[in-house]
Amino acid sequence: MKLIFVSLTIVLLAAFIPLSQAKQSTVYVVAGAGYATNNINNYQHDEVTFKLNVGYVLSKQWSVEIGYNGLGDSGLNNNQLAVDNANFETNDYNITAFRLSALGRARNQHGELFYRVGVMQVNAQRTYALDDTICEGNDALIATFSTTSVCQSDNDQIAGVIGLGFDFNMTDLTQLRVEIEHIQGQDDYSAQALLLGLRVNF
Repeated sequence: MKLIFVSLTIVLLAAFIPLSQAKQSTVYVVAGAGYATNNINNYQHDEVTFKLNVGYVLSKQWSVEIGYNGLGDSGLNNNQLAVDNANFETNDYNITAFRLSALGRARNQHGELFYRVGVMQVNAQRTYALDDTICEGNDALIATFSTTSVCQSDNDQIAGVIGLGFDFNMTDLTQLRVEIEHIQGQDDYSAQALLLGLRVNF
């Protein structure tokens, strides 16, 4: 909630401050960070998210971006998990993704409004502790402590992403990016993210 308030404040301030016109360039890099709500295995957890994108301007209205996304690394406990086996003690998800997006763009004196449509390859790595000597399914056994086994699974899936944002002009080479995204994947995985970033034009 605090991040949303800060983001909206920055957007409102930037909308009324006269800023420099950003350089018209073909290649740019965007680094951003924010907050993501991940919904996985019917449970929701909020995590810090970050991403790094490289963009290429195709035309006045279109550009493409490729990049890497860290969507969260969250430790969950028994109270946050509904599992049939009460022996689950901890459960941790590390979610990352590679992405390819097309951006539709519209410029004005303050910057550039854009919407995003893309695909992602999402990797959800799950690590959990179990009071048993055998891991779940085909999960890998990575450590044992007395009667407790630490197991790990690795799940790759394809997801779609849509988003909306604005690149506010700051200097000839830099823009402030504010964006929101929705990600929808297989196996009931979804995420919503709000990010602030810096775009550098070359």
